[in-house]
Formats: sequence, C-alpha cells, structure tokens
Amino acid sequence: MISELASDSTVYSAFLAAEAPFAQRPFLRAPAIATRACSGTAVEYTYAAARREVDRLAAGYLALGIGAGDRVALAFDSRLDVYLHLLSLSAVGASAVPLNTDGSDDEILYVIRHSDARLITGADEHLGRLQRLARQVENVLVVAAGDTRSDAGPILTGGNAASEVALLYTSGTTGKPKGCMLSNEYFLTMGREYNRLGGLCAIDAGDRLLTPLPPNHMNALSTSFMAMMLCGGCVIQLDRFHPASWWQTVRDEAATIIHYLGVMPARDRGSVGIL
Repeated sequence: MISELASDSTVYSAFLAAEAPFAQRPFLRAPAIATRACSGTAVEYTYAAARREVDRLAAGYLALGIGAGDRVALAFDSRLDVYLHLLSLSAVGASAVPLNTDGSDDEILYVIRHSDARLITGADEHLGRLQRLARQVENVLVVAAGDTRSDAGPILTGGNAASEVALLYTSGTTGKPKGCMLSNEYFLTMGREYNRLGGLCAIDAGDRLLTPLPPNHMNALSTSFMAMMLCGGCVIQLDRFHPASWWQTVRDEAATIIHYLGVMPARDRGSVGIL
C-alpha cells in the first residue's frame, strides 16, 4: 500500500501518491467484451496515462466553472470514464453523481433534480435523452464528454477529507431513491481497510480485480477502485455480468480477485469452478 496519506487527503491527492511509484503499471482496464457499445476493443490506462487524462478533465471542469461544492451527473454506464471523471472532480473539489441510464426518464430526472447537479455529461448515445430531460430542470447544463477536456493551465486542487466526492443513490425499492453523500475520507477509508485485511485477502501491485458490478454503486466505485488504487493494482471493469463467458474472461484477464453477487456465477452452472 502507498505510504500513509495526510489527514486532509482527497481521492485525487491519493491518486497522485499512487501514480508516482506505479506510473507504468496497469490501472484501469475494460476488456473487449465490455466495450461492444463503443469501441469493441479493449481499453486500458496505466497510472501515468490516467493522470494525463484526469488532469485534462479537471482543467476542463475548471474552464466550465465547476469547482468546490458543485455536483456533476455522469452518464457513462460502466465505462472507465466514471473513474476518470471521479478523480478529476475530486481534483477541483466537486462531487460525482453517477446516473443509472437503465432507469426511467422519471427516475433519472428525479436524481438530477434532487442532487442539484450543475452539469451533466456522458456517453454520446445518452446526450439526446439527457438534453431533453435537462430542459425540465433549472440551471443545469448538458455537455458532451469531449467538451469536458482542456489542456489549459495547471490543476488547482480543491476539497479536503471531509468534502463530498460522490453522491450515490439507492435503487428506490422502498420509496424515492436516497442520496448517500460520500466524502473523500469515506473513499480512502474503504481503500485503506481493504489493504489492511491481510491473510487470504492480502493484496499488492500485482493484483488484478475483475468486477461486473456497476460504478453507480459503492462496491465498484469506492471499494474495488480504491483498494486497487492504493496498492498499485488494476481494476478490470465489465459492462455487466456475462454468464456464458464469465470464467473465460477471468482466465483471459488473469484476474486474481473477483467481485460479484453470489447469484451471478451460479447462473452459468456448466462452467462454475473451472479455472
């Protein structure tokens, strides 16, 4: 695990501390099976490549007037963009609100309104829908993903350990979805505690964690992501659980850790346990 962080550390400052020793190691990866909706080829970022992209995004957010205390809604589904935008928003002291685009218009509109998001960005295929919904909300701007990048100027970091870095919503099965305000300290604590487990759960920079769970929930966004980032490991993000190819993907991606719901592998009974 990277050396102890300052008490006022943010997710972004922890990322900078990880990028220094692990610059050329793989950090974020999406296998080809997870990118069919966009490129159809595997996508991977080293820590150094992620740093370059995160800083461009942070500069872009600053140029758009996004800063400390603001919230930005993200419609990237389970793409790696969610993690990169989370880091860039932490850099400027803002908060990410991942949207579940499988939800109905009413559900998405509720989250946009309830979160007081100032800006919405996402994958190109969602922009038309988001623009239509945003017309029903005051003071919110929809921006294409390509327009949230800038190469201008140095990054001025914002926020502190207590600052909100993500606002995650429950599914709403018992009423309206509830917004969970998660701080930088929460994210860092999740990563630290995972790294401190030891024993059978010991992790290090050689680990590759495969998850089919979506980053609009805390397991992928704060637990898997932060655990790997703080030890120099790699997050392998799937777009969803693929029953027929699950164990093949585990093999092909050389995953050393898998996160999943217990019911998932059981759906593919013919290959369970075949590694």
